[in-house]
Amino acid sequence: MPESITSNFAEDKNAETNAPIWLYEIDVVVGTLYYTEYPENVTFGGQVYTSVDIAHSEVEERLDGGVGGIIITVGDAYGIIQAYLEHDEYDSLREERIIVRQVFANHLVNAADCVVDEYWIDTIDVDAEASMVSFHTREKLDGMTISLPGRKYPRFICQFSYKKLGCWLMATGDSFEAPPGFVAGTPDTCSRKLDDCIRHNNNKRMGAFLGVPTSRVIRFV
Repeated sequence: MPESITSNFAEDKNAETNAPIWLYEIDVVVGTLYYTEYPENVTFGGQVYTSVDIAHSEVEERLDGGVGGIIITVGDAYGIIQAYLEHDEYDSLREERIIVRQVFANHLVNAADCVVDEYWIDTIDVDAEASMVSFHTREKLDGMTISLPGRKYPRFICQFSYKKLGCWLMATGDSFEAPPGFVAGTPDTCSRKLDDCIRHNNNKRMGAFLGVPTSRVIRFV
């Protein structure tokens, strides 16, 4: 269904001259980064978007005639995004949502005066030398035609809690017991990564999915 637009947006879009402003919202699990490519900070609908070196490509066209994703490149906010990428808890920001809004300077008060596109992060290119991050995005999958699993499949983080079911074996009642050969060691903790599973001699019960295809991963260039 075509997206409806407000009369204010239509007026600006159809003006003889206009200069659209692009706003970006990048989800980072614990919150959202609000950026704009405008030379100064922009407040739209009460939300402040910080001016950074950010831009996006044209929308890709698929062979089947559908609409694909875009590439969003971030420059001077590289350090902030890199901090999230290096934190394993965020699973490299893959599958996180990016919202792109097109607005006009004449109408920044009403949050409805915009056109919104949503994309999901697919592949991330990190160019440390140029201090630049590029998000290769895709459109949201069509749930009417594609079957999706009802869970996440982490590649490097174990899905099991330490000394709980999966990591350990079910015993009696709600208790668990160590599998044969388990070594607690020092410290008696687990980061839920493969190296700790090996340290505990429990890597056969590692609850990550190391065999998941790696086409959607971070690439350092």
